[in-house]
Amino acid sequence: MKKLLLLSACLWMFASQPVQASEPDIVVVKVLESRLATRIIIARSWGFPEEVEVTAGFTGNETTVSVETAKKLQQTLTKLYEQGYVIKSSLAGEQGRSTMILVKEQ
Repeated sequence: MKKLLLLSACLWMFASQPVQASEPDIVVVKVLESRLATRIIIARSWGFPEEVEVTAGFTGNETTVSVETAKKLQQTLTKLYEQGYVIKSSLAGEQGRSTMILVKEQ
């Protein structure tokens, strides 16, 4: 009887597959700011990058671009938070370039 239980335990161990970890779902948000325009690039681990362009339009006003950029960035981050993403890292570049790395919480 002991041999049968030992044999069953060994077969059960070999039959079970180890759980494989899935790749993390990562989104990179890159913000490229200039005086009269801003480009927000959203790159996911799947699909094509999404780009949002904010320009001064006819006014040519830097303040308008800053305000509109803040609104678009807030909308973008809110949408990503609603999808389950959380900011894991933020990198500031030179002259109006910044990058945020978001990971989807499981």
